[in-house]
Amino acid sequence: MFLLEIAGARVLYTGDYSTEEDRHLVPAKVPNWERPPDVMICESTYGCVATVPTSTGAFVALALARC
Repeated sequence: MFLLEIAGARVLYTGDYSTEEDRHLVPAKVPNWERPPDVMICESTYGCVATVPTSTGAFVALALARC
């Protein structure tokens, strides 16, 4: 996860993430932001598939992705 600030705009790039541990990744944690990002760019393997969040953490990540 990378947070870049360019000309006052904050851009968050997450790459691939999950809120649950799996064989590829450790669970992602939502950072405590002093100021939240203006733009979020994330990998979207399932970006065009409607899914139901499997946990509270997944719901939070899904909500952040829609901000």
